[in-house]
Amino acid sequence: MIDDRDKDLRELKWFAHFDGNNWYAKRNIRKDNGERSVISMHQQIKGKPIGNREIDHVDGNGLNNKRDNLRFVTHRQNMLNKKIYSNNSSGFTGVSFHKASGKWRAYARGKTCILIDIGIFERKSEAVKAYKKFKEENYQI
Repeated sequence: MIDDRDKDLRELKWFAHFDGNNWYAKRNIRKDNGERSVISMHQQIKGKPIGNREIDHVDGNGLNNKRDNLRFVTHRQNMLNKKIYSNNSSGFTGVSFHKASGKWRAYARGKTCILIDIGIFERKSEAVKAYKKFKEENYQI
């Protein structure tokens, strides 16, 4: 999906690439020095990110390359917007069933991927609420 102002991109030869989590539109290019390379449609539309920035698809759909769905973010911000894993037992990021206690656990990952325990809760809804509150207080998207 692209905006009308990017309709010229439809004339180029794109292929679908699955990175293990999501599908992206990509194409082969030849650099000025003759080397072959690959560029993503979202990068061709937004331009090359500067510094530690990445291009994020707001809705999580790697094939939705409409300009209002693309934004520059840090890697950390991008990870906060990723899809829920297929083996997720709760249906919510940062919440899982804690078998030992028979309750719901809320958790997050710190900067160095260290697990941060937010707490154990009787109800899943309480764990979800605690995770969302923690995320709002500690992370900016």
